[in-house]
Amino acid sequence: MRPVLLILGLLSSFLPISATSTAVAADQPAATIDFSRDIKPIISNACYRCHGPDPAERKGGSDGLRLDTAIGIVSDLGGYAAVVPGKPDASELIKRVTSTDPDKAMPPKGAGKKLTPREIELLTRWIQQGAKFNRHWSYVKPVRPELPVVKDLVWIKNDLDRFVLARLEREGLPPSMEADRYAQ
Repeated sequence: MRPVLLILGLLSSFLPISATSTAVAADQPAATIDFSRDIKPIISNACYRCHGPDPAERKGGSDGLRLDTAIGIVSDLGGYAAVVPGKPDASELIKRVTSTDPDKAMPPKGAGKKLTPREIELLTRWIQQGAKFNRHWSYVKPVRPELPVVKDLVWIKNDLDRFVLARLEREGLPPSMEADRYAQ
């Protein structure tokens, strides 16, 4: 029972770290919008039903607009493109999701979906930032993070200790003494 509590205690001590970094990233207006994390969920929830991978359900008009592929999103569809990288005002996607005309507004009224102002802002910022696409994180080769610089090099036994010590130093806390090998 004790080892389980110890592990839970250690894991819970890292929760504030991730919650803080997420909150900071969300509040930064200049933060880079990530396609897989920020944009793809919006498009898949609101647009895939009519503009997605299923050809039987696709209603993209005669041009067959597809929003489930990078090529489909930026392709020229007879004089317009759903997304023009760097130009949200020229992007049909932004025109349609902000339109008040019921014949042009997307998602259509009967779809049961409506984008929030935050989602529209994310789409706009993503296009302003160049509408970059990326692969899902699980297909990207991991890259080792740079080791943080710390003051107390004597306390460090391995690379993980550097990250723990960097956080302790940032919080102004001293590291604990090493436990003897018989302590549980």
